Amino acid sequence: AKYDELLAQIEAGEIIPVVGPELLTVLVEGRETPLYQVLAEHLLAKYGLVASIGTPEGAPVANATTVSLRPYHELNDAVCALVAQRGRRVQDLYRPINDLLKTLVEAPAESSLQPLRNLASVSGFKLFVTTTPDDLLARAIDAERHGGIAKTDHIVFAPKLASGSLSDLPETPSSAYTAVCYLFGKASPSPFVFAIHDEDTLEFLHNLQINAAEGMKRLFSELRQQNLLLIGCNFADWLSRFFIRVSNTQRLADNRSKREFLIEQS
Repeated sequence: AKYDELLAQIEAGEIIPVVGPELLTVLVEGRETPLYQVLAEHLLAKYGLVASIGTPEGAPVANATTVSLRPYHELNDAVCALVAQRGRRVQDLYRPINDLLKTLVEAPAESSLQPLRNLASVSGFKLFVTTTPDDLLARAIDAERHGGIAKTDHIVFAPKLASGSLSDLPETPSSAYTAVCYLFGKASPSPFVFAIHDEDTLEFLHNLQINAAEGMKRLFSELRQQNLLLIGCNFADWLSRFFIRVSNTQRLADNRSKREFLIEQS
């Protein structure tokens, strides 16, 4: 019954998909590997450390050469381990992360993009939200909807962006209009304009809570009114609740008409 309701709302254009890192992979030695795991491994290697993929329950632990990374939290754990090293500042890591990410997604394998293209093929979706800073979702939408031409609108939210840099949904979008909202910023060499660890994410959500309407009123009105489909987000429990609360005008315990649907790996 829930899937019937979800499909009906998608067909009616009442759902906004929120896409997380679980859908993103790159081909490594012939095997599809989570993009942000590979990014974390390359980042650690750049500074002479080795990644060890841990268990979801395990805390990130660093010794002289090895850093334990939790599945779906790899970049956060790598950044925290590097910042813990004496003399390294978090603001020094945005440019290398941007450069490494740019290299990893420069020419993705078709198999890596297929889950995103499947999502982009759903005609009921016009506005998409990504919780990662790469542009793979927008590229998949352009490939699926616009014949490979870059027509998808990129709407970037970041607390440190100048007000003149913010964009919003058009007042009267065309029937072919598609947009991707980068909820936690878009990769850039500049520090603090995209989230690279949990503290960044918290800051983005805090700013979203207090300043959401400024400069992006139509976008955040849509996020708060439409139902949300969270796909592969795998937020920490506190972050999931905080995100859902920020995107609602009512308390979660109230009798709300708005719905959230969560799809993740079992």
